[in-house]
Amino acid sequence: MATALRAWTSLKLIAYQTAITVYQLKQGLLDDYLRRETAQAILRFAEVPR
Repeated sequence: MATALRAWTSLKLIAYQTAITVYQLKQGLLDDYLRRETAQAILRFAEVPR
């Protein structure tokens, strides 16, 4: 519980400092992560046999 509150407080502080919402901040972090992962895919998806 303490870790979740710490994460939320950190997100709120950064969002306040950058004048965006927590949702926008989280979405931006997720977008960056997904772009990096799809550019350098480590895991291969299962191929469907034909």
